[in-house]
Amino acid sequence: MHANANANGHDTYSGRNGDGRFAVGNPGGPGRPPWATEKDYLVVLTEEVSLETWRAICRQAADAARVGDAKARDWIARYLLGPPGELPTLWAIKMAEGAEAEQANAGPRS
Repeated sequence: MHANANANGHDTYSGRNGDGRFAVGNPGGPGRPPWATEKDYLVVLTEEVSLETWRAICRQAADAARVGDAKARDWIARYLLGPPGELPTLWAIKMAEGAEAEQANAGPRS
């Protein structure tokens, strides 16, 4: 046992048990700051890739997608529409359109 451990082997200072793991009930630390590393990489990327270069990349991907390149088509779709799991289903779109139509037909209330 070390200086900060209690009789149960839990570290009373850091909330860790005798094995150094978080003790039961301890939520842990705040973790890595969100987007810290990603932000650094995005800053460098935007400094190195001009809008003209990005336009050329997009144009080349669009040309490749037109002639059947599935990877290019997937890349473009993810940028324009988002990941498939986050896309609305046809059912959800029709339900939203139906709700909008009902509101439009209800007219102003008096």
